[in-house]
Amino acid sequence: MALPLREMLTTMVEEDGADLYLSVGARPTLRTGAGISELGETVLTPADTEAYCKEILDDRQLGEFLLTREMNLAFGLAGLGRFRTNIFMQRGVVSLVIRQVRLDIPTIE
Repeated sequence: MALPLREMLTTMVEEDGADLYLSVGARPTLRTGAGISELGETVLTPADTEAYCKEILDDRQLGEFLLTREMNLAFGLAGLGRFRTNIFMQRGVVSLVIRQVRLDIPTIE
């Protein structure tokens, strides 16, 4: 069974991850400053990535995605943070790339 989206995003925040890649035929992959790591043992199926897509998009956005086959948006999860995502069709199946939006403003130094 694929990992829940919130669990993967929580890991992303805890490990200061930059990007989360969700593609059919691969394990969920997290990019951090230390490199690339896979989350869990389950290889994602088309049903998994479609479910993640539907979890993020509202009905209007989902309709637009089905027409354009690509969607860029930001979303937030209470108590966790904000994220930007690109959802797209790749080889006929849904893929997602999710980036953590840092809420702290870095100093110039």
